[in-house]
Amino acid sequence: MLSKYYAKIGKSLASLYGRKRNTVEAPPVSAAAGDVTRSSRKPAIALDHALWLIRWITTLGLLLLSIAQPLIGRVGLPTWTLIAVFACYSGAVGLFRRRIAWLRPYSRIALVDLVVVAALYTVAASPGGPVFVLFLLLTVCASCTTTPLPGFLYTAIILTIMTVVSPTLPQWAHDPMAVRDLVARLIVVLLVYAGTTVLVHQVNHERRVAVAASLATERQMELHRMAETFIASVSHEFRTPLTALQAGLGLLDGSLQDRLRTDEQHLLGTVRRNSERLGLLVGDLLTYNQLEMGADVLDRDRIDLSDVVTHAVVSLDPLLRETGHVVELQIADHLPVIGDARRLEQLLLNVIVNACEHTPAGVEIRIRSAVQGNEVVLAVSDNGPGIPPEELDRVFQPFHRVHVAMNSHHHSHRHGSGLGLAIAQGIVRRHEGRLWAESGYRGERGENWGENAGGTTFYVALPLPVSLEAQSEDLSCH
Repeated sequence: MLSKYYAKIGKSLASLYGRKRNTVEAPPVSAAAGDVTRSSRKPAIALDHALWLIRWITTLGLLLLSIAQPLIGRVGLPTWTLIAVFACYSGAVGLFRRRIAWLRPYSRIALVDLVVVAALYTVAASPGGPVFVLFLLLTVCASCTTTPLPGFLYTAIILTIMTVVSPTLPQWAHDPMAVRDLVARLIVVLLVYAGTTVLVHQVNHERRVAVAASLATERQMELHRMAETFIASVSHEFRTPLTALQAGLGLLDGSLQDRLRTDEQHLLGTVRRNSERLGLLVGDLLTYNQLEMGADVLDRDRIDLSDVVTHAVVSLDPLLRETGHVVELQIADHLPVIGDARRLEQLLLNVIVNACEHTPAGVEIRIRSAVQGNEVVLAVSDNGPGIPPEELDRVFQPFHRVHVAMNSHHHSHRHGSGLGLAIAQGIVRRHEGRLWAESGYRGERGENWGENAGGTTFYVALPLPVSLEAQSEDLSCH
């Protein structure tokens, strides 16, 4: 019954941690929604500023061009005067839109722009002169600030105005060439509208995708924080009653051992082992939570990693006898590193125990060392069934289990918390090192270890002390 209860705890935690980021559909929390809403206003403000910048750059350029090449319009006004009038109008709109709420949306300004530019085009000199460029400017601005249908109607009005007014202008040439030029200008306006609309649609789509990704990321972070809080709460709540339970079971075992029947002794031993296993699970949860939150303080000293390896193997002697595994050490006598000996020993214990739990009884486990560049590298390898290539990175995820077919008669029935390798990865990162796995083949980073026919090798790389990096070649064990 207790085993089923532990399994339910593991499954619930796995489901909490195992959600895929690309399937998060839940609505965001209110704080996240507020942040995204505020951030969604920024593109609109940036677009407004960009359109006004384009407007002024275009106006000033047309003004300089019309001054350099003056043309006289229908009522005797030079073209540069008409552009100057548009510049004054733009300045007035920019000034009054801060005080008049109706003028604040750029889409409404576009309506007034259309009336002003149509009037200027009516008194202009040439159908294709500087005032025509203002129609292109209006087309771009309207396409950026409206939906496709209103933008198309806006462009259609511009085309109608050009078609009606152009033949009446002073420099209109009454010949087929002038008609072809007018048609070409109409096509240019249509192309500008279509290109701007497509571009704006693509930008808006990418912005919506970015906002959705931001919401999903924020939601995932919130779930992660909830999971950390849940783990910390459950672990602390379990620790106190577990301590009392284990103490009580110890007293019962000591005082009633001679008065219990064989089946009762077996039952009491089973309860003690399950309580110890639950205690290990709670300890793993607390350790993992501390590493994730950065609350674990490392006691960094100059230590000999070979001593840490030896102590870890000695402490696992009862487990190795139970499972029938054999550990072969091929390590150098002196492997100096800077780190926390207690945490590094826990790292090695987790890696070795993982090998014992996921390989058949009697499998040989080899631990080797080498110095490569500025790193001390340990390799923990076995000749078991190995890990599928697609699982090599996922084995370090919390609560992730790899199911590999093995002979059930020889397979160990021990099952861990699913946190051992995740904890090992966290410890390595806190020591600014690396932890990775290779299985079933001799990979690039394992080329110096010899043949690895099947099985799995976990590599632990820790930085050498700075003063010894230059002497690294003398520390290798061949």
